[in-house]
Amino acid sequence: MSQEHPELIFVAGPQTGQHVVLSRTVAVFGRGSGADVLFSEEYISRSQARYEYLQAGPTLENLSVRGTWINGRRYKSGKRVLLETGDLIGVGQATQILFVAAGDDPDTALAVYREYIATGRDAFGRKPQPEKAAPEPPEPEPVVEEDDQQAWAEAEPGQPSDLPNGQAGMSTSERLEAEQKARRRKIVIGLGVYLGAMIVIAILLKARTGGKGQPWPVPPMLTGDQIAEFIRTPIRDITPNPLREEEELQEAVGLYQQYGLSDTYHLYDCLEAFKKAMAYNGKGYFDDPKHNSMYHAVLDELTDTVKSRYHNAYLQEKAEEWLRAEREFYEIIQIYRDQSGGLFENIQAHYTRVKHFHQASKPKNRRRFGG
Repeated sequence: MSQEHPELIFVAGPQTGQHVVLSRTVAVFGRGSGADVLFSEEYISRSQARYEYLQAGPTLENLSVRGTWINGRRYKSGKRVLLETGDLIGVGQATQILFVAAGDDPDTALAVYREYIATGRDAFGRKPQPEKAAPEPPEPEPVVEEDDQQAWAEAEPGQPSDLPNGQAGMSTSERLEAEQKARRRKIVIGLGVYLGAMIVIAILLKARTGGKGQPWPVPPMLTGDQIAEFIRTPIRDITPNPLREEEELQEAVGLYQQYGLSDTYHLYDCLEAFKKAMAYNGKGYFDDPKHNSMYHAVLDELTDTVKSRYHNAYLQEKAEEWLRAEREFYEIIQIYRDQSGGLFENIQAHYTRVKHFHQASKPKNRRRFGG
């Protein structure tokens, strides 16, 4: 049955089966408490994407540095896409959503999706993995009955025999002893190969890590002044353009008035717009003192936020609190999204390292608490 508003149907991930009706013309998707459409998967950003119904139709704009997937294509921040019934939206690592436009029947759209996904590609562009056939059970080894053993033992010299070379003419006890020795030799050889391989792996790992037992060293810790310098770096190599300056300045002021300084996840967008406006005016400052005041307020707030979170994340990493450190560094990546500078590279290096050790610690925890 068709309905008045667009609808989201979760078809994969931890929220599979849920339906969300988009009754608002604007809605933010994300994991944060302020999101209009809440996601539960931990790898989704607090502000993942922005839905808006425009005159042209329903649209979706990515807000996350991780990107948002639509029909197998990844869209970066700031890209707006027109949606229609049947579009598959992918966020995080596993969450997939079927979009149904207003006026269309969700049940029909879901039935078409189920028929398509069996042979098509999912929201992330992946083909369905065929189920592996269960391996056939090995054929049972033939059981040698006592009468057969006696017949083999009593075989006349020169008579054809099914026994391996060297065992013809042996008594039953001699033949069994020879088989046991052969099995022991195979076991010893197999253990030797296994231990040799483990030794080679250990030597290679030690050479790679310098003998410290870690896949990579701890990235350097940035000081507060270094972080501030990265964030304050102006945009260069832009030709002055008064029209573009006015556009960027309106964008910056609009974000400032809409979100202020309390919305951490829009500080970067606001600061970037101010920086671009400043670059297009070619002066390095604004003629209006009010704009200068807004720019420095956003700059200081973003700098203080990143410095505080970075210091806390580093302390968690140093204490080997891998999960907390991973979450903290991930939040910084969501807040400061400039991927062109050394600050992002340093944060990403820390995040990759702590995520590795967090994942590596999971099996140990399961063994410890699982008995």
